[in-house]
Formats: sequence, C-alpha cells, structure tokens
Amino acid sequence: MIASLAGDGIAIALHSGTSAAQAYLRGGAQAAMGWQDQWRRRSRRPLAIAEALRHGAAGPWGRGLLMRLLGLMPGLGVQAALLTRISAPRTGGRKSAARSAHRPG
Repeated sequence: MIASLAGDGIAIALHSGTSAAQAYLRGGAQAAMGWQDQWRRRSRRPLAIAEALRHGAAGPWGRGLLMRLLGLMPGLGVQAALLTRISAPRTGGRKSAARSAHRPG
C-alpha cells in the first residue's frame, strides 16, 4: 500500500506503467530488470519519507506536534509534499515552465 502522502496512487501507477512500456519499447523484455532497479531507486526515498510522516501523524502526540510545526512554519508542508513526490529522472535538459516561471526577470 502507498502512503497517501506519497502522491496519488493512480498517478504513480500510470507513470510507472508508461515508464515501463517506454523501457520495453526501447529494449524489449531485457530492459525490465534495469527499469525495475531504476524505479526502485527513484521511488524509495519519497515513499519512505511519506511513510515516516504517516506514522508520525498517526498518534495524537505526533499529529499535534506536526500541526504546531506547520502553524509556525507553513513552508514545511510544501517541503514535505516535494520530498514525497516521485520525480522524473533528470535529463539535464531545459527547466520546466513551472520552475522557470517563478524567476524574476
């Protein structure tokens, strides 16, 4: 089961399925092991962080502490969301429009 903080389970399923299909089209069945290793590396940290946050917020003490911290530092919620997302592999290409739109200029 994927912790809800890890992102939308359907989106993860669609993304991983698309990525696996692309790997198959590029390298056939032999590409499966490489793709699985790559997906495991990309998803391990975000899912572990989401699971830790879920466990931390499960009890009243941890939930209260997290809510107080978010009240004092709202930006922590954004950071938690970013840390729990499975990102696309870095290609070294152009930055996304969302990131470059925030640049002063």
